[in-house]
Amino acid sequence: MPDGEAFFRSTATARGSVGTATVTWSYFFTNPAWTAPSTPVAVTPPVTRCDHNLPGNNTVAGCVIRDIAPMMLYSYSGPYEELAWHILAAQDSGLAGSHPDYGLSHPAPLNRLIDAAQQDANYRRACPSSYPRPAGLSCDEYPFQSSQQGASTGGGPGRTFEGCQVPLPAGTGPSGYSACMIDETDNSDGGNALGSFYLDQRMLNGDAFYVWITP
Repeated sequence: MPDGEAFFRSTATARGSVGTATVTWSYFFTNPAWTAPSTPVAVTPPVTRCDHNLPGNNTVAGCVIRDIAPMMLYSYSGPYEELAWHILAAQDSGLAGSHPDYGLSHPAPLNRLIDAAQQDANYRRACPSSYPRPAGLSCDEYPFQSSQQGASTGGGPGRTFEGCQVPLPAGTGPSGYSACMIDETDNSDGGNALGSFYLDQRMLNGDAFYVWITP
């Protein structure tokens, strides 16, 4: 079976640079028994983005397939189970972040938010200091404060769920945010895992992503 490879070299190597590559492959087949080559076929793969501008780790350049949104995976039987439970409840109530293939209402991606002041405003609105923090628990917000759909930048009313110990009403629909008191270790470690995901996927400001909750 015929096969082949093609490569490109990015010019986005200087600090702060971002570039894209659109490649078209044109191929045809030949055979000594044929009188002419086959009709050429052109294929254009998804756009590749290369950068040396990754927030939080601007030391190594790298590339991603720009138009394929990555998925952050959490498990409600894994190491961040209370965090995963809250995210799933929030998505099931209609908030953004679930992939269309997951089958929940209002599937839509989240978009990364870089600005630290806006992130802080998102958290302070979803989890104000006036909310009591029971021992061993901390306040978790969804959509993430590091997303453009966060409580302040996204807008809309707050909601919560049974057992969350947060003074907010129940709610449904795609507008707004949710808050819940969850295990503080789940909250902290799950947040660190999200930060690693942003780095691994080379996510720049505004990049889309999904959050998929597994069993």
